Amino acid sequence: MCYSEASSWTSLTVGTIINLLAIAYLLPRAKTRDRLATSALCCIVALQYSLFMQIPDGIAWRQINHGGTPTSGKLAYVLNVTQPLITLMAVGAALIWTKDDLKKLIPAAVVCGLYVIALAYNLKDADFNIAPKKGCRHLMYKWWNTPFLTGLYLLSMVVVLWTLPSPLVRYLCIAIFLLSFLLSIAMAFPCGSGSLWCFLVAPGGLIIFLGYLFSRSKLK
Repeated sequence: MCYSEASSWTSLTVGTIINLLAIAYLLPRAKTRDRLATSALCCIVALQYSLFMQIPDGIAWRQINHGGTPTSGKLAYVLNVTQPLITLMAVGAALIWTKDDLKKLIPAAVVCGLYVIALAYNLKDADFNIAPKKGCRHLMYKWWNTPFLTGLYLLSMVVVLWTLPSPLVRYLCIAIFLLSFLLSIAMAFPCGSGSLWCFLVAPGGLIIFLGYLFSRSKLK
């Protein structure tokens, strides 16, 4: 997490265990091409990928605590900015598996294409030093200091998630994504919220899984 090495590894470990258990439960049900189970599985995989951000965060805190400058910023950058693309591939796989219309993915692919162009344009100015700035308690993802790039990231994630086969999981996953973003801004102000955001999505897999179980209980 953004606040300490211990909380980073704890969040990663606990979140990953919960997500793996949920994935193990959902996989047999998704094999029947069930849209709800497949969508929940897809969303949890995307959230787990976001949770991997705790790895460079934990490494960075260890280096900072020993008086050094964090060198894991490039790994954090790659894991962070590729989230819309990984989610796009996961949603595409979900659409194929449930035999849904892949044309639904075209708007998401277009937005993600624009996002990649913006990433390439801003790469030369990216700052990979994620150490906290003076007066801030958490790590800083300075590559989100460009509002246009941040906006495209948000738009890409929302448009991609909107394509999930199950409406319930679609709305729930987008709600987790946006509410955690807004909460991270409120908690981190006036510092950047990126690192804190990655921590806040840690329980997202559990929320999606509970939503799946609740929906299934209503269908019985």
